[in-house]
Amino acid sequence: MSAMHDVSDDRRARFLALPDLELDILAVLSAAGEPLVQSKLVAMAVGAGLRTPDDRRQVNSGLIKPLLKRWDELGFTHCDVQHQYSHSCADDVAHWALDRASESRLLKHVVRGVQHIMPAQQHYYMSNPQHLYRDARLMLYLGEPEAASAALRDASERAARMHQTEVQPSLAALFGPNAPAEALARLPLAVAERYVADVLDLGLKWLVPLGDGAWGLCCWTAEHSEHLAHQAMVLALLRADAAACRELATGHGALEVEISGALAALIEGDISAAREQAASALIISRGPKKTRKPRIEGPAEPYLALLLLTGVNPEHRSLAQSMISTRRRRGPLTSTACQVLTVLDAFLQNPAEKKSLEGDWWVFGTSRQDWCKNLFWGLFGCYTGQRDAVGLQFGTRSEQVLSCARESGYSWLFEEFEELTRVFEGGDPPVGGLLRLYTARSEWEHALDALAAVAQQAAPKGAESAGSKQRVLWQLTYHSGESGEDDDRFEGEDEPVWMRHLERYGQRGPGIELEPKLQRRRGKGWTAGSRVTLSKLQKACSEGKLPSEDVRVCAHIVEGPYSSRSLELAESVGLALVAHPRVVWQEGGAPAEVVRAEPSLVVKERDTDIVLSMYPHPENEGERVVYARDGSRLRVYSLERVHQQLGRVLGAGISLPSSGREQLQQTLGELAGLVPLQSEVELRGGEAEGVAADPRPVLQLRRATQGLLIRSCVFPLGLHGPDLQPGRGAATVVARVEGQALRTERDLAGESERFAEVMARCPSYPQVEGEKGEVALVDILSCYELLAELAKLDENDVVIAWPEGQPLSVVAEREVRDLKLRLSSSGDWLSAVGSLAVDGELVLDLSALLARLAEGQGRFIELGEGKVLALSERLRRRIEALGALGRRKGDALELPPMALFSLEGWVGTHGNVKVDRKVKKQLTRVREAQALEPILPSTLQADLRDYQREGFTWLCRLAHWGGGACLADDMGLGKTLQALALLLYRAERDDALLPHAAGGALRRGRPRSDPCRPRRL
Repeated sequence: MSAMHDVSDDRRARFLALPDLELDILAVLSAAGEPLVQSKLVAMAVGAGLRTPDDRRQVNSGLIKPLLKRWDELGFTHCDVQHQYSHSCADDVAHWALDRASESRLLKHVVRGVQHIMPAQQHYYMSNPQHLYRDARLMLYLGEPEAASAALRDASERAARMHQTEVQPSLAALFGPNAPAEALARLPLAVAERYVADVLDLGLKWLVPLGDGAWGLCCWTAEHSEHLAHQAMVLALLRADAAACRELATGHGALEVEISGALAALIEGDISAAREQAASALIISRGPKKTRKPRIEGPAEPYLALLLLTGVNPEHRSLAQSMISTRRRRGPLTSTACQVLTVLDAFLQNPAEKKSLEGDWWVFGTSRQDWCKNLFWGLFGCYTGQRDAVGLQFGTRSEQVLSCARESGYSWLFEEFEELTRVFEGGDPPVGGLLRLYTARSEWEHALDALAAVAQQAAPKGAESAGSKQRVLWQLTYHSGESGEDDDRFEGEDEPVWMRHLERYGQRGPGIELEPKLQRRRGKGWTAGSRVTLSKLQKACSEGKLPSEDVRVCAHIVEGPYSSRSLELAESVGLALVAHPRVVWQEGGAPAEVVRAEPSLVVKERDTDIVLSMYPHPENEGERVVYARDGSRLRVYSLERVHQQLGRVLGAGISLPSSGREQLQQTLGELAGLVPLQSEVELRGGEAEGVAADPRPVLQLRRATQGLLIRSCVFPLGLHGPDLQPGRGAATVVARVEGQALRTERDLAGESERFAEVMARCPSYPQVEGEKGEVALVDILSCYELLAELAKLDENDVVIAWPEGQPLSVVAEREVRDLKLRLSSSGDWLSAVGSLAVDGELVLDLSALLARLAEGQGRFIELGEGKVLALSERLRRRIEALGALGRRKGDALELPPMALFSLEGWVGTHGNVKVDRKVKKQLTRVREAQALEPILPSTLQADLRDYQREGFTWLCRLAHWGGGACLADDMGLGKTLQALALLLYRAERDDALLPHAAGGALRRGRPRSDPCRPRRL
């Protein structure tokens, strides 16, 4: 390799040694880009205004002929004796000659001289593509990209029509034999994108083959244009290149990532993944607020629609139907595969009225540019069971496509047409490809699906939540009133209340008031909400303007007791509020969690008596729904018939003497399993099975407007049983869990201790307990810290539950050992490339880590979709220290050589740091330098102070390592003396270079004629 490099350098030196006139003539020959006879070269040189050095005469044949002979001997030019002794430049010489002409501002004169003999075409119809490429090249040299782009477009189209379909030779024709195809990357980006758009268009329209060089240039240009990326992705599909399809999405948005993923999965045969990513692409195309119709611009549109239409997911099919409908409204479909998809969609909706293709052969294209249309009509014939009617015409139309696809390297397209042809000829059933997307079904199967769809449509539904322009915010107001007796309640339980119509009854007792607020969409958000009457809500529901969750609540609007015109909310409205996403408390607007609960029996011991009651008990005869506020929760108790009967028997509660304990135990045993029971009295008999209590604390987390709401509780009978506060309530709990009556004895003190241990191991948990065991964390960083602390706990210690789903999750904490780092030498600098694996798929590089840490989230990095990566404090400090040493450059970090002193300890103690050979040598020198303890040279006739000795040691270590430094301090503190000591020290062991002026202070008698010339000691 070194010898080849020397030969190239020597050749370039011999080229640059040529006289200026010879260099200019070589530039003319290079700009022509094709072999020239001597007479043409002379005419072009004269047209360029080239003259002899004395400026007395123009270039002529007598001058050029010996030059050509000498250039041939030097290997700068080639002579083709079979074509009238025409001459052309060697590739490297042409590159050097054009670069020199450009630097000397002679290039435009050279191009004009070439155009004087070979003028550019004004009309490109029926022109030779080679001439068009030559004209484009000359226009680029003249700095006229618009004219060059027009010539390129016409040349590409002309080459395709003349069946000169190989794109790679067209690049060589564009740049001549003197420059590589990669020279396209040096064009103005706009010109390069236009040319690549033409090339991709030829591939998609005419099935033009792409060589490796042309495909690489297409991928390079697609990085700068989303439209070109979409075209290149479909070409990658035709080439069956899944890896390239995914790489084309690099640098683009989430939409391109999903499209490329869907097409790549289609290539790999993973139909399920392809459908999911196609659906994600259409959802993303609707915009952040999901207000637009799904729309994919580009040739990938029909493939995504076909994937979703042929699936069984109704949501996917709805997306595809909406996209096809949007496409149909934008213009005619005869030129696209969307026409076929429209007919296919109609067939899938009503197979009894399927379209017959007999006699409609106009639907098939007649040339190879209609391959996409023919492919989709062929698929339609197979899907609808019309193989006999379609097969003959399809076979005739597919012969040319199969030939072109095989010759052009489009293996995926070839396999699709080949399998369709085989199926139409009566071959084996399809085994893969697009035919696998849908299996023809009988009419009765479609009929059953249609009946199921009718049943779903008949169910009461509201508007789609994402697309509706109105919605209701339900506001709760809690009126506490005067607290009554609490004998029937354990510590921590709220007084039950009822839905009150305060304005009607004029009551001020405890109760819950529910008020609707109508919100309207404004731009990208929603209004705060305005008061609305119940009659207007009923009207909005009948017109389908409200989301389905609001329709369920409005179903509980009933007539008032005094007039049919007055409306009110029934007491059962709370059941429809369960799991509703928009319920808030009037005070502060905090979110309210509405949950359904079951009434229970409560047994308490009071001195000598035993009190038996029901919680909550009906206040009035026939009461059906009772409410109780539990912190930010609203519990809704549905009082069934058995609860009504128990309420009538127990009333506000009955007292039993201690003598009735045994009889009470027997009765409670018989009631066990019928209703939940909390008792301070031990039970006997009954059908309830005794089980061990689950003492684990359960933290129920819920995302609030700011931060988290945390509720602490226990589930003695498992997560499907009743929830109680840790260490509070009755010791005996009986309830029916999943159809089985269970009984357990709680360890109240043990529950409190275990909860205290959890709080001790989670310093971020608020130490001040809120109302009913509920606390709030407002600071988002504190939320991240708490989630990271909880992630370290075992399930045997604490259970983490998200009743409304998990909007936040912290990935397991990453340590220093998880960061993989590779150090390499890059010139005078060091290059550090690092990666940190988040999970099995996501890996963050060092540059991304530094950028995320700069966002100010402490040791946490937000990954999107509620996922957060936690770094240990040591790892965070290490990454930030590493970033402070250098500068980011792409995915790498550039570090100065001095950074080795900081990295030396890290490399030595962590096996995940890899270094190359040069860095290893530098580290060895660093360690040697750090261990060096130099001794002052005996030839130094001076005494050094302590700080001067330290400076001398520092300079010796740097000199041994080979780094540069500047010794600077106040004037008169001995900088010169320390430098002289270093030079004497180095002189005893190695040569030391210094200016003569400094050397004169050590050795007298040397001449001072050139004080700047270095001397050796």
